Amino acid sequence: MTSERRVWAATGLLFLTFIVLAGVNPIVVDDMFITFQYVRNWVDHGVLTWWPGAPMVDGFTSLGHVMLLSLGQLTGMELIA
Repeated sequence: MTSERRVWAATGLLFLTFIVLAGVNPIVVDDMFITFQYVRNWVDHGVLTWWPGAPMVDGFTSLGHVMLLSLGQLTGMELIA
């Protein structure tokens, strides 16, 4: 097997594993939605809350992820359609 075929085989296996795990673990989708909601409220209202006007709580998984996605939101990328 050539090295290019090995790369494609490994990529396909990784993709298939991701698809299977995403179907088995729906919390991933829920966690992303929660993060997107915090990002939108931080960018639009300037506070890290689930609802604007609510007290601040750390309801997101990763502050770094929120900060990174906020850059996309600030440039016009819509996270939640």
